Amino acid sequence: MSSRIRNKMAAAVLGVALATGAAPAASLFTATAEAASATTYSKFDTQLIQLINQARLAHGLRPLQIAAGTSDVAHSWSCHLATVRALSHNGALGNDLESHGSRLWTSYDENVGYVARTAGAKRLFRAYMNSPEHRANILDSSVRYIGSWTKVGGHKRYNTIDFVGNRSTSYNTAYGAMRVGC
Repeated sequence: MSSRIRNKMAAAVLGVALATGAAPAASLFTATAEAASATTYSKFDTQLIQLINQARLAHGLRPLQIAAGTSDVAHSWSCHLATVRALSHNGALGNDLESHGSRLWTSYDENVGYVARTAGAKRLFRAYMNSPEHRANILDSSVRYIGSWTKVGGHKRYNTIDFVGNRSTSYNTAYGAMRVGC
């Protein structure tokens, strides 16, 4: 791997913590034009991204933008996790991001986790924030783009969040709209 690569894929989240409080403002769901015109995010993933951006703003960081290609990578991996019903990281994440619009990435992070099928996004968000590795990925100041997807498999919701970027730009909007389905 080249020296430009900083890969911090966190360990899988198994524990969950119950979260309470009001839902963040809808403006914290920041989508790029091509992502907004494509596949609609589920209520679960919309709320999860809102919570992530709310946490970033609370720590003086800019909110993340949804990138269609990054969302496709997360979508594909969550489908895999739900099919095998086990947690693991995407060993080809760097290559997948490169072929999905992020050829110029300088850093990427990945969170994978699950909650009970009946649990909400707040519960998964709290579990991520209670894990030092996952929290570090969410609050990584070098990332600008996000893709998140949650897929039900058995009695669980399997989630993948991919973060990509650098301080200027790393995502090519010519990738277009989200394409992946399970």
